[in-house]
Amino acid sequence: MEFYLATETVTVAAIVLFTVGNQFQKRLELKVEKHKEIKLLAEEKLNEIIKHVSTAFNDEAILDEEFTLVLTQLDVFLRKKEIARTKSNVKILKRIRKVFNVNAR
Repeated sequence: MEFYLATETVTVAAIVLFTVGNQFQKRLELKVEKHKEIKLLAEEKLNEIIKHVSTAFNDEAILDEEFTLVLTQLDVFLRKKEIARTKSNVKILKRIRKVFNVNAR
């Protein structure tokens, strides 16, 4: 009798751990996707900023227009980064609601 109880306990524990591990893995995959998206965005904006700074150095003067372009690119990056984070958080919340059968209000 004790053997069956121990076997059932181990089976239930294994199922719970498998389910939790699976959900944890899916959440990590979403985070990896978000970080890849932000990395690509950062590289793209960095290249644009480098181009503008390089132009300013070649001219041996930093014009207001060039400085504004650099700040604009930085602002665009920060906004797109926040959008990527928000999309990732929404996906995570949807997945949690689906797993626990919680309806959004």
